[in-house]
Amino acid sequence: QLQFSASIGVAIFPLDGRQKAELEEKADKAMYQAKKRGIPVALSSLEADNALHPVRQRRDV
Repeated sequence: QLQFSASIGVAIFPLDGRQKAELEEKADKAMYQAKKRGIPVALSSLEADNALHPVRQRRDV
C-alpha cells in the first residue's frame, strides 16, 4: 500500500512581499514548516493567517 502526502506553503502579495523571489522564498519556507508540523498547508506569517481567517470561516476550510 502506498501513501502520499503533500505540503503547501502560501505567501500573499503584497503582505509577504512585492518581488517574485521574495514571495517564492517565503512560500518555500512555509512549505517546509507544513512538512515539519505534519500539516497540509502553512502560511508564511501570522499576518497572512489573519488576513485569510475570514475567508476560511466563510468557506469552512
